[in-house]
Amino acid sequence: MSLPGSRDPRAKALTAGRAWGRRLESPAPHGKALGAKESIDQLVGVLDEFGFAPERRKSGGAQQIGLRHCPFLELAETRTNVVCPIHLGLMQGVLESAAAPVTVDRLEAFVEPDLCLAHLTVEGTAR
Repeated sequence: MSLPGSRDPRAKALTAGRAWGRRLESPAPHGKALGAKESIDQLVGVLDEFGFAPERRKSGGAQQIGLRHCPFLELAETRTNVVCPIHLGLMQGVLESAAAPVTVDRLEAFVEPDLCLAHLTVEGTAR
């Protein structure tokens, strides 16, 4: 699949990232759904395994995950429209596969030279 040359590379990249995230094994024991904290912990663990150097954050009561290292930094600097949606989709797919009560609404790229922010919403909290 050629993402950069397609009509909507962002949408295709997001779809590919979600599929990738859904294929990762969910640690939920015997079909038991994880709570919000455990779901975020799981996501942080997956991101850590991939080398993103994630850190849990809160801003004005909102949950975030800071990503301090991008394993594809050189490519992300020139192909943000492809690399960042793949990473957003990966996070969404991980949470979807665990039937988590948490979603990743958006990924804010390069809020600092070495920081991207994933914005989370926990079910039952105001957006």
